[in-house]
Amino acid sequence: MPTIRLEGIGAVLEAGVSTFDAEIKTLSLPERAREVIDFTHLGSVDFTENGAGKLKDPGQVSVTVGMDHTVRDLINSDPETWTVKWPLRSGQTTADQITFTGYVVSAGGEEFAANTAQDQSITIQVQGDFTFTAGA
Repeated sequence: MPTIRLEGIGAVLEAGVSTFDAEIKTLSLPERAREVIDFTHLGSVDFTENGAGKLKDPGQVSVTVGMDHTVRDLINSDPETWTVKWPLRSGQTTADQITFTGYVVSAGGEEFAANTAQDQSITIQVQGDFTFTAGA
C-alpha cells in the first residue's frame, strides 16, 4: 500500500457550540496511552514484570492559532463536540475527519515581539474515544 503524504494546508478544527473561527498554524492530534502496571517482585530475575492497564488516557489536541482575543473565552466553556478535518486528498469531495468530545484546558500563551505574528496556543482535553470518518 502506498504511503499517503499530505501537506497540512487545509486542515480545519471546528467546535460544535462555541464560536471558533481562528486561523490554524499548527495542529497536533491526541496521542492515546494506557498505563503500564508494574508487577515486579523480589523474586523477579533479569527483567521487570509488567502488564497493560485497562484504562486509557484519550490524550489532548494542541493547536496554535493566529491571535484572536475571543478564543480566551473557550477556557470557560463546557465540554462540546470538536471535529478535525484533514486536507482533501486528490479526488475527494469530503475530507477524512475525526470527531470527539472535549473541553479547553488551556488557552493563551501569547508572545508579542517585533516583526513576528502574534500566536496563541489552545489545548483541548479529549473525553473518551474519537470517531474517524473516511472522506469520499
